[in-house]
Amino acid sequence: PGRAPGSPRFTGPILANPGQAVSRRPAAEGAACYPGRPPEPAVPVPHIRVVAAEIERDGCYLITQRRPEAALPLLWEFPGGRVRDGESDGDALRRTLNDRLGVGVQIGHRVLHVTHAYEGYTLDMVVYRCGILGEPSGTRVHKLVWARPEDFGQYKFPGADQQTVDALLRE
Repeated sequence: PGRAPGSPRFTGPILANPGQAVSRRPAAEGAACYPGRPPEPAVPVPHIRVVAAEIERDGCYLITQRRPEAALPLLWEFPGGRVRDGESDGDALRRTLNDRLGVGVQIGHRVLHVTHAYEGYTLDMVVYRCGILGEPSGTRVHKLVWARPEDFGQYKFPGADQQTVDALLRE
């Protein structure tokens, strides 16, 4: 099938260049695509460290919705943010909760440490049980909600935060 009657049947290797056989098998892991060229060095994936606050009040947890112009827009998350170079987790939580929600924070114990791979970077998220001083205003978030754990399914969370949700639901 596929060849004209009387044409010769070719059974040898496919030649890319005269005298050079080409295999149809995939190259070995890490092998160069071109003979004589070394493999490309692996590009390091950036690691981003963030902190999040698990804030509970009367059986409900404070969650915030990311702004439309943010990375992972309009997804829900536990409030917090990126840890800057040289900044402690506690300082980052105090800064981000004040900036985004207009509240002070009492930082309790570490609840969870999640590492989650996103496209182009890896996120290390550390979640702390916290109390807040003041009423959150949501000045730099799209929305904020006090949600019961059984209602978390109504909100779409990024992968790292979803692991926190799953851990809360197991408690």
